[in-house]
Amino acid sequence: MNPFRWLIVLFILLPSLCISQNRLAFLSPSELQLYNLINNYRVAHYLLVIPISQKLSLVAKTHCMDLYNNYVWDASSTCNMHSWSDKGSWTSVCYTEDHAQASKMWMKPKEIAGYNAYGYEIAHGHSPKDNECSPDCALNGWKHSPGHNRVIMNQGIWESHSWNAIGVGMYKGYACVWFGEISDL
Repeated sequence: MNPFRWLIVLFILLPSLCISQNRLAFLSPSELQLYNLINNYRVAHYLLVIPISQKLSLVAKTHCMDLYNNYVWDASSTCNMHSWSDKGSWTSVCYTEDHAQASKMWMKPKEIAGYNAYGYEIAHGHSPKDNECSPDCALNGWKHSPGHNRVIMNQGIWESHSWNAIGVGMYKGYACVWFGEISDL
């Protein structure tokens, strides 16, 4: 095997080699798999591994649970999956396609977990008639959605952002991933 290929293999394995299992104990097996899939996808495109964030993961899990318990799949609704209900200890947000409420959503990591910067979310879910989605299903959905893929790959308007933290949550068919520019280690 040539040295360049060894370097690629090392970068793909780096997340699991450098982070002890105790450090990731707050992630479920599915969340850990999704975290690794996202980083492997980035590394395959010569991007850096994003360190896990316990605070952003708390926000991601909380949002998945809020979506499962309170989000209504309705084609006529103007509120998309980045919305937050009024059923928790957070400020509710109706997130619309025009991004008019973006800053309210970006503040959720500070509001919920004390993360001292904006957070940026990608979310994936199933309709009530679909089966639950696996980590592979969520990542494949994001890869095929230009807007979501650009967040993961730091492209377009996200090119100037340096992801230094990532939070992953999964709950009953919903997957939320939050990206941040500061580490909370």
